[in-house]
Amino acid sequence: MNDSLPKERAGIRPAGLFDTLQAGFTLINRHAWLLAVPIAVDLVLWLGPQVTAEALLEPWLARSGAALALQPGVEGAVQGALVSYSLLSLLAVPLLGVPSVRAGTLGIGPIIPIDTIGVAAVVAAGAILVGVGIGALFYGLLGQVVREGQARPYAFLPDLGDLYVWSLGLFGLFLAAFLVGGIPLGLLVTTVDTVSPTFVGLLAPVLLGLLVWVFIYLFFTVDALFVSRIPPLSAARKSIQVVRHNFWSSLGLIGLILVISSGFPILWTALANNLRTPGTIAGIIGHSYLSAGLAAASMTYYKERFERIPQR
Repeated sequence: MNDSLPKERAGIRPAGLFDTLQAGFTLINRHAWLLAVPIAVDLVLWLGPQVTAEALLEPWLARSGAALALQPGVEGAVQGALVSYSLLSLLAVPLLGVPSVRAGTLGIGPIIPIDTIGVAAVVAAGAILVGVGIGALFYGLLGQVVREGQARPYAFLPDLGDLYVWSLGLFGLFLAAFLVGGIPLGLLVTTVDTVSPTFVGLLAPVLLGLLVWVFIYLFFTVDALFVSRIPPLSAARKSIQVVRHNFWSSLGLIGLILVISSGFPILWTALANNLRTPGTIAGIIGHSYLSAGLAAASMTYYKERFERIPQR
């Protein structure tokens, strides 16, 4: 296993942000077969069974809506989101799963309702475990391309087990942070808001700024895991190092990636709504290509900038 990347390449100026983006898409153009993985997942989510837990969650939603005094329009929107969500969307695990434009949207396959908590938990957990494995395969191969300039699946296979375990560990850390920090913090803000809205108005920007700061400094954690092939905590430390030594350029790249990745889904949705089946296919391919190119660019940026950090 490589615990770190090579040391700083003296005298070589780092590539600019747009050059880095171009390098990422060039890698995808040369290894377009990698797109088969996210495209296959989206096709499953579109054409495969649609496993929904609406019947299980509907009574809970009614009780919660009454307890929280939700407006009918808000409650209807939440119910609509539940109706249009298939548990198999968790094959595209947030943050660590393959890029997907179909996750969270019902496809055209047969609907399979689930009305017991046990079955829903098993399906959700199974989808996450499989989705993390698919993500480890896809991003692991992409990391190999960034690191070595080519994908060699047979040489990559020995690393897949470690990458899968580390990906599960990173997902567990994300989930723990949300459960231990996010939910209690949200409840605290909601409770304080009922007592002192003015105080919440002052507190909210501080909390938002803290979350943005954490997001920026940990942005390259996934890249570090797959490019450097290191465990989650070591990957987080290397992400912090890269951002600390290259704050403004890191902020610029993150901003570009967020703008591009959040804007194009509007186009994919419009294509699907207007062109139906051809538009959906075009959206799946386009989203996979764009997301993979951005991921490769982010990995390329991490690799190049980390190599330039003086190693003690």
